[in-house]
Amino acid sequence: MRRVAAFTAFFINNRNVEGILMANLFESLQQEIQRNIELKKQYEEIGQSGVFGATMIQRDIDAANKAIAEGDIIEELRIYETLKNNK
Repeated sequence: MRRVAAFTAFFINNRNVEGILMANLFESLQQEIQRNIELKKQYEEIGQSGVFGATMIQRDIDAANKAIAEGDIIEELRIYETLKNNK
């Protein structure tokens, strides 16, 4: 427990906390975008039956890229969860 408290105190007192958290969100979001691009390809390989799924995944990918471009952190968090749940 002491280690966790010390670790937490270090990051809370560190002025780079926001930068660290943002970097992790950005990296995680980029990974999910790439995973969803691959998932979309799988849906497209199905043929006509996979068109709807591929379209929905592309919509989520576009929303993620828009959130990144606009710097909308709240939307980035929301779309990250959406991308993570795509199967």
